[in-house]
Amino acid sequence: MARIKNVKNLFSLLKCVSFNDQATFYASRNGLKVVVEESKCQQAGAFMGSDVFEEYELREELVCLRVDLNVFVECLGILDTPAGSSSIGSSYGEPLKLVMVDDELITECSVKTMEACETLHFSLPSDEAFNKIIADGPQFRELFNDLDPASDYVDIFMSPDPPYFRVTTRSSSCKCQVSVAKGADMIEEFRCTSPATTRYKYSQIKPSLKPLQMSSKVSLQTDEGGLLCFQFMVRTDTKQLCYIEYFCTPVIIDEYE
Repeated sequence: MARIKNVKNLFSLLKCVSFNDQATFYASRNGLKVVVEESKCQQAGAFMGSDVFEEYELREELVCLRVDLNVFVECLGILDTPAGSSSIGSSYGEPLKLVMVDDELITECSVKTMEACETLHFSLPSDEAFNKIIADGPQFRELFNDLDPASDYVDIFMSPDPPYFRVTTRSSSCKCQVSVAKGADMIEEFRCTSPATTRYKYSQIKPSLKPLQMSSKVSLQTDEGGLLCFQFMVRTDTKQLCYIEYFCTPVIIDEYE
């Protein structure tokens, strides 16, 4: 069982990863992690530490269940009131119950749960990253806001030499490039061993733009095979830290293009 004063924090965090209906909830002693996947090539994970909750109690070491994320987020929206305090809890095989108490008014929502499916094991430890950038969230956001939403593909180029970091969008009608020097004010860390270009479908990059809008700091990493990992640090209204991680796989670049 967990109790939270400000449902808005959880609502906003889960809204950022709601690009698929189904989500797997993992509750551990450390906190709550919600994982969403799409077509085995995209995965997002939102994590809230136990300290974000006013009260957080588990009867088991790990609780896993699957819910309709859109329904759950809609219920959180119903419970989002400034003065109310909300609790979330479930027993094995039972619906996930959300209860909000606001003075003498009690609102209860019940969300059907399902057996948790095994999720993909995407992982990119920092020491295995081929290329890595850590940047200021608001400034980095402006860079990606300039991407052409009509694009089919997004190319990410990194190099130890100029132009260092470049994002290219391309569609059937146009091509657009935005570059950032490694010494730019927004860049806190830049690590690149050799030039590399990786390509992703714009439809795969698009879900990462939602958490980017909320992030105070962002990390972008790729491995040698082109697996892309975004890590977003998000501050709640009460100044606590939550994290969102987003993975997507690359597409093959036509060498004759």
